[in-house]
Amino acid sequence: MSQACERGDARGCFFLGLNYAEGQGVQVDYARAAQAFRQACERGDARGCAFLGSIYVEEEDFTRAAQVFHQACEGGETDGCIVLGMMHSAGAGVGQDHARAAQLIGQACERGNEDGCQELGDMYRHGQGVTQDHVRASQLYRQACEGGHEISCDRLGDMHHHGIGVTQDYIRAAQLYRQACDSGHARGCFKFAMAYEYGTGVQQNLTRAVQLYRQACEGGNMSACRTIGLMYRHGQSVTQDHARAVQYLRQACEGREWISCSHLGQIYQRDRGAIQVLAAEAFGQACDGLRDACTALGVMYRDGQGVRQDNIRAYALFSAAASRGDDTARSNLDSLARNMSPQQIAEAQALGRRCAETSTVDCLR
Repeated sequence: MSQACERGDARGCFFLGLNYAEGQGVQVDYARAAQAFRQACERGDARGCAFLGSIYVEEEDFTRAAQVFHQACEGGETDGCIVLGMMHSAGAGVGQDHARAAQLIGQACERGNEDGCQELGDMYRHGQGVTQDHVRASQLYRQACEGGHEISCDRLGDMHHHGIGVTQDYIRAAQLYRQACDSGHARGCFKFAMAYEYGTGVQQNLTRAVQLYRQACEGGNMSACRTIGLMYRHGQSVTQDHARAVQYLRQACEGREWISCSHLGQIYQRDRGAIQVLAAEAFGQACDGLRDACTALGVMYRDGQGVRQDNIRAYALFSAAASRGDDTARSNLDSLARNMSPQQIAEAQALGRRCAETSTVDCLR
């Protein structure tokens, strides 16, 4: 490939870049990969432009990335059209222009790129860059799904389930979720599991639902991990198993599924001794997404439960939850303030502002 590239063969340069990028027969070397892709792009290989654009994105050089993605798109590389469209949508390296984004992504769809049809379907569904049109969205999802695009099958399943843009049809929704699941889409498995759990579109089968929830969880769907964790916690459709409940809920919590962190904190909180520390950690992780978790952690700091007693941290947490509409936190905040000096309250308010700018776990360290 090196000799072919040196002779001016654009295709040879592209494959040379691919070898360096993926370590095929050579040591991984992104600088050399970029050089080879650049040569391929300059010689008219649209794939080289697209791969070079990806490297520029990794380097956060969005202006140059947009330039070469434009070349890729013009050269017929549809993935380049999609990425350039997404850059226009985000205003990264180019001026933000949702209408232009829809045009570029539409080009990719028209050329047979199912990813483009799915992205364009999302734009029509949400009215981003185009006039909102659920019927058109469903048509695009169907087109992509028929081409084997599992995310689009899942999206179309949702539309049939809720009767948005299409006639409500639970049986058709379940069929589409199964199609997405069979293609390896974890969310499709999660939705198919829900169909079996509640008997919507299929005959209720709780054993099959558990199998599918487990499959979805193993595929990375954190909502499925939470669901099966709660099943083990309450003994619903499975034998009650505290250890497995904790295992699945911890997996979901680590995947930033905040409600799972809160459930995990509740489990730990019911135990005694050193395990209370784990409850505080779980509520801390959940606080970024759930106001109730902030309140629960505030109570632990106020009472010295699992953590060292600290009114300043408790005040900051109650304040964060109260600002999001938690009445219990607001009541706790008022009663706690009566036992704090103005200086302590000022310090707690400053801590609250720092927590708002970063994660709760980090700011409380």
